[in-house]
Amino acid sequence: MLQSELELENKPTKWFTAIFRMVIAVFMLFALGTLIMQAFTGTTGMEIILEDQKTVASVVQYIRKQWESVIYYQDNVFANLLFLVVGFFALWLLTPKRLPLWAESLLLAAWTIGCSILWVRTSQVAPTADSETVSNAAINFAKDNYEMLTGDNRYFRNYSFQLGFVFFEEILIRIVSHFKEEINDLIFIQEISAVLLASAYVAILHILDLICEDKRIRHTAFLLLALCVQPMLSCVFLYGIIPGFAFAAWAVCLEIRFLKSDSWKSKLLWGILSAICITISVVLKSNNLIVLVAMGLLAGVTAFQNKKTLCNLILVIACVIPCMQVPDAVIRMYEKRANTDLGDSIPMISWFSLGLDEGFSGPGWYNYSATLTNFEICGFDADAASKRSKEAIIDRLHYFQENKQYRNDFFYKKYISMWNETTYQCIWNNIVRAQYNPKTGVAKLICEEKQTEAKQYMDYFSQLIFVLCFCGIIYCVKEKNTYLMIMPLIVMGGMLYHFLAEAKSQYALPYFIWMTVFASCGFVFLQDRIKPYLCIQSKQTKSDFLKPENETETGENYEATEATEPIESIESI
Repeated sequence: MLQSELELENKPTKWFTAIFRMVIAVFMLFALGTLIMQAFTGTTGMEIILEDQKTVASVVQYIRKQWESVIYYQDNVFANLLFLVVGFFALWLLTPKRLPLWAESLLLAAWTIGCSILWVRTSQVAPTADSETVSNAAINFAKDNYEMLTGDNRYFRNYSFQLGFVFFEEILIRIVSHFKEEINDLIFIQEISAVLLASAYVAILHILDLICEDKRIRHTAFLLLALCVQPMLSCVFLYGIIPGFAFAAWAVCLEIRFLKSDSWKSKLLWGILSAICITISVVLKSNNLIVLVAMGLLAGVTAFQNKKTLCNLILVIACVIPCMQVPDAVIRMYEKRANTDLGDSIPMISWFSLGLDEGFSGPGWYNYSATLTNFEICGFDADAASKRSKEAIIDRLHYFQENKQYRNDFFYKKYISMWNETTYQCIWNNIVRAQYNPKTGVAKLICEEKQTEAKQYMDYFSQLIFVLCFCGIIYCVKEKNTYLMIMPLIVMGGMLYHFLAEAKSQYALPYFIWMTVFASCGFVFLQDRIKPYLCIQSKQTKSDFLKPENETETGENYEATEATEPIESIESI
């Protein structure tokens, strides 16, 4: 009777968490299914196409000729399938079986830092365009020079959210200035990004160790992260993407420690640290509000499971309030330092107007007319610019309604141009930006001589990740692991946000890292389903070899063999 009452009491909770998992699963299965079908038939490229180049091989769509050109290439489907199978079994053979958490963390961190710093030093990339403006501001602010915030300089008036990463760089520059009289380059910040990326991987391994009973998932994620080269090559791009991701990863790790802890002292420690990390993450890159939302949803769902609603609510409040207040506090701090009023910035809704318009590189990609020009026309009045952007969005929606084929093509191309561009602009960023010194070593090799091969590897690797992620969703639904759903939930948030707002493939990089981690679940799912067939084949081969030619197998003997030998075969494998 008591057990029945307990089951009845838990039934609403089970339904709630099941619905939570299924909503994420349905969306992600559709999104990943669409991505997989496109990835095996074609790849999106990020190239430099200038006006004097009349044709581009394998191009299947009109190309907008500029430095940042989105190109759609046709792929060899059979070659993609072959490398998918080869990649899966290579992963099976290479995945470590018994490495402890500390060893995997140490090895992965050392590998990531070593490879990333090698790339940074051989690439010699200098900040360019927006990243140059941001970095120059940090250098000047470290010298107490705030001219970039005053007079006719409007960059930080228009894009005040950039001051968060400026503050981060300024702190690092001030620290280094104590040990170095003159700073000639910002290579050291790129190297710090490499260290932060490695620390994020350590946090992710700890997440998997906390929430997955099957340690094969952690072992597989260890190898997949080591093979994922796009983030390592992106450490040279000083724009807050890698540092923001690192602090977001630690925020999620610490939140899960909070949710799983029974001690009030532990909860207090992990909760405070998680709130600090997610706040820093949002200050560095405002897009990490998506991670904050995912963390809030996870805390809300697990509150019903653990019956610790008040604790989880306190955690959510402790994370949300500073994330809303600190970015504005950074802006006010700089206004006070410069003794100026930055005034209004481009309103957020203008970025959604941009996302629904034709961009310079592709559908929904950057187009200053929807943001900067609109703001200028409205006399730098945020309310007027917001109203005008709303009108533009309504007009655009009406146009989509009247032109359904164009609408379908627009959103489809926007989606695949961001998520199926499998370099995520890591090579492009290393080619188009200014240099401190000429490229040498591995960076010169990949950016010049072996660029095609490097892109092909990234494409094959990404296709494997997409397929394994798809299987990982099925794994999580079957295992009913609510904590694991935080990863596809973050990816889902990124997909939904960029589906409506600005598209740019380099913005997909943090979500691709989460996908790479989550793909380990799909690998284990497939491994468990393929292994019995391999065991049966192994058993049959062994039986045929040992059995005399004149021996016949009875039904009774066959049943006994079926009942006992697979266990031995599985253990031997």
